[in-house]
Amino acid sequence: HVVTVNDYLSKRDSEWMGPMYMFHGLSVDCIDKHEPNSDARRKAYEADITFGTNNEFG
Repeated sequence: HVVTVNDYLSKRDSEWMGPMYMFHGLSVDCIDKHEPNSDARRKAYEADITFGTNNEFG
């Protein structure tokens, strides 16, 4: 997990660094891009690298 201080940074950093991680075969997602308790958010937690804020990881 990569923890940031706000949702802007978690979204920005996942979009900025995501392609580099994916180039190396890793999956990347950001929990702040998805609605709470959604299937998409649960799937985001399963990524190799998951970006999010300290308040959203649970």
